[in-house]
Amino acid sequence: MDTIPAGFKKSLSLYEFSFSCGQEVKIEKLVISWETARGIDCSNANRRCSNRNTKCYSETDSIDLTPPSCQIEGPSIPCESIIASYLPQIKKGPTSEPQLIWRIDGKDAEDESVDEGLQIDWRDYGSGYHLLQLVINWNDDHGRLVQSCTDSLRILVVEVPSNVIELISGTEVLND
Repeated sequence: MDTIPAGFKKSLSLYEFSFSCGQEVKIEKLVISWETARGIDCSNANRRCSNRNTKCYSETDSIDLTPPSCQIEGPSIPCESIIASYLPQIKKGPTSEPQLIWRIDGKDAEDESVDEGLQIDWRDYGSGYHLLQLVINWNDDHGRLVQSCTDSLRILVVEVPSNVIELISGTEVLND
């Protein structure tokens, strides 16, 4: 049982729950009621609001609490073309404009953007495994973080050496 003093102006948690990433989270038919008389506790809380000294609040619409999700769309092995484009795929999220932050191996990526995405010349990073990360932040009008989501993509860069075959007076020469 929680007792709230008169004039209390802080937010209180009503309920805690856990959910899996990407799972839809909704509250339906929310009803909150509270006793307003001194000395009354919640032992008879199952009584109808009209039969006690209470205040009630109800929400008829569904409240969608599903957090935003984001995913990087693009090749994880850019070996045909060493230059690759990556785009953010965003589901849900606040209506404000999102801020996209791209990182490669933990460092901010150079601004080689293409239509809200990122174009990368992997030759600048060398062959081997690299980690491409996308962080999407939504801020309020005061610049405070409202929501965010992240996604990572492990990239294998395979540089294929270019071989040039020249024909010099009937003899083939292979140049690397």
